[in-house]
Amino acid sequence: MKKPSLYTSLIILSFLIAVGTLILRISHEISSTLSQLLFALALLLQFIARRFKVKNEDQNA
Repeated sequence: MKKPSLYTSLIILSFLIAVGTLILRISHEISSTLSQLLFALALLLQFIARRFKVKNEDQNA
């Protein structure tokens, strides 16, 4: 089985963080500030993943 790339791993991790945060926020288990910080982390991971993918594509070209 092929090992997933760093890009794929970061996108999956950011998706899981976002969905988990949304579920916890709806059930009022975490505060609004913490949920905003976790969503910001998810967005940051997606940004890093996209930068990594572009950098890899430039090196392979």
